[in-house]
Amino acid sequence: MTEQRQPTTGEDDEAHGEGKGRARARDRVETGKEREQEQEQEQEQEREQEQEQEREQEQEQEQEEQEQEEQEQEEQEQEQEQEQEQEQEQEQEQEQEQERDGEQDKVDGEPTTEKDDTTTHSQPPTDQRWWIKQILWPPFPTQNNSRPRSVSILMQNHNGPCSLLAICNVLLLRGSILLPGPPTRTSISFTSLLSLLADYLVRQNLQADQLHAALSTIPTTQTGLDLNPRFGSIDGFRAPSRSSAAQGLDLFSAVGIPLVHGWIADSQDFDTWDVVVGKCGDYDKAVELAVTGEELLAKQLENPHLELRQEEQSLLREALLLRRFLDSTSTQLSYPGLFQLASGIAPDSLVALLRNSHLSVLYRRPVLPVHQRPPAARPAPPLPPPPDQTDPDYDHQTALEVHALSLELAAAEEHEGQPDGDQEGRQDDPRLPKLFTLATDLAFLHEPQIVWESLEDVEGGLSEFYDWKLARSCLNTHRAPTQAAQSTTHPSSQAQPSDTDTDLSLAHQLQEEEYQRVRRAEQRSGHQPNTPSGGGVPSSAPPRRPAQPQPPHLVTATVPLSSTKKKKKDCVIV
Repeated sequence: MTEQRQPTTGEDDEAHGEGKGRARARDRVETGKEREQEQEQEQEQEREQEQEQEREQEQEQEQEEQEQEEQEQEEQEQEQEQEQEQEQEQEQEQEQEQERDGEQDKVDGEPTTEKDDTTTHSQPPTDQRWWIKQILWPPFPTQNNSRPRSVSILMQNHNGPCSLLAICNVLLLRGSILLPGPPTRTSISFTSLLSLLADYLVRQNLQADQLHAALSTIPTTQTGLDLNPRFGSIDGFRAPSRSSAAQGLDLFSAVGIPLVHGWIADSQDFDTWDVVVGKCGDYDKAVELAVTGEELLAKQLENPHLELRQEEQSLLREALLLRRFLDSTSTQLSYPGLFQLASGIAPDSLVALLRNSHLSVLYRRPVLPVHQRPPAARPAPPLPPPPDQTDPDYDHQTALEVHALSLELAAAEEHEGQPDGDQEGRQDDPRLPKLFTLATDLAFLHEPQIVWESLEDVEGGLSEFYDWKLARSCLNTHRAPTQAAQSTTHPSSQAQPSDTDTDLSLAHQLQEEEYQRVRRAEQRSGHQPNTPSGGGVPSSAPPRRPAQPQPPHLVTATVPLSSTKKKKKDCVIV
């Protein structure tokens, strides 16, 4: 029988210790697992909280977007209500203007007709009137024009839209539109001009989208056209964004009038050309670079010890070159541009010229051989007064001028010559300027000897007045150089307008001589001049001794000041 061994006390203790160790190990393992589970739970809770926060943020954003949409809808509704109110006001003004024009048309002898529905949206906020001057056109027989005729042109009124004036005068000289009423009519309303222009556009058989763009642009001529000249070519203009309300290029394209400028960089000055044409290209980009250069220069002046980065130094150098170009062409005309205008515009053509923040009619005369140069101007013969008139719109001075014009036209037709064949390749007469701008300043309304002004230099110091035959006017005196026009929307950005003391003295002298001549004619005939009244026509003709001519409504294409940091947004002309 085998004897069973009993464990000793030491062995019992050792076994008991090992059991406790295994128990503690199991406890630690379980504790670690519990901690891991707790951490996982905490992380899960954090993720749930983050997801909850994200959902709350998304809900808040959705609420904000919904509120913003509601606010935009309310604003759109308000804008629609305002537009409806404005349309109603414009319709009321249109009805009132139609009534006034109907009365005026009856006075002027023209029938009253209903205006086309396409022009109802083209009514200006406030109507204006333009004075009318009668001239003879063309200067001499050419292939395009065989004999002179009497043409009504519009004179620039105080701060009026020069873009509409230039377009209408070109169309009048072409014979594309005719002003209603007798030749003695003294003025026409803005609404009537819009109606004439809209009717002309409708007759051109344009595409529907082109016609709509042109008609929608006509009302903006009252406030401004968005024109952005490019410095590389005389006919280069950057097309504005489609969101712009002043699509001027569409209107000029629709009426078929070339739009040009002479703000051209010198291609022989390579550094300036690379900056002005290569880097900038157009006026808007040039303004952005000029503003950037001014900011860098101001930063350097504030801290003389500041070293500009190489890129900033390059921008500053380019901005200085650009500034030199803009300062040297403050009249928005350069000699390279003047040369391109004389050589690039087709002879015997009319275009619209952007210069001095103003649009004017530019005439490139035809090629003339030396032996056909227009004769020198002769003083006009004394004018017999017309018979008595009872018309309330009758103006004695205007009637005298129209009578004199008819006599001169009859004399021109009596000595009419035939066109001298094909003039291509002939040597031109170097004594006669090639470019002429139509003199539409109101100070020349009663000056038949002043119809055109030559464009011979950048500053205007060589400019002279010419009559309808392009013969140098006998009323010419020395003219001071023309200064850059001051913009109405960017004050102090350019020099003052070109109305100098010399020009004012000349205007006073011309008006005084004309006044004395008319007074002597009236005394011999016993007639007293009548002044128009009523019918929407200005109460009297412009004063015979006018104040200094007001600057025309300008194009906002001005050079920024070095003291301003506001970037130019629109290059608008009116």
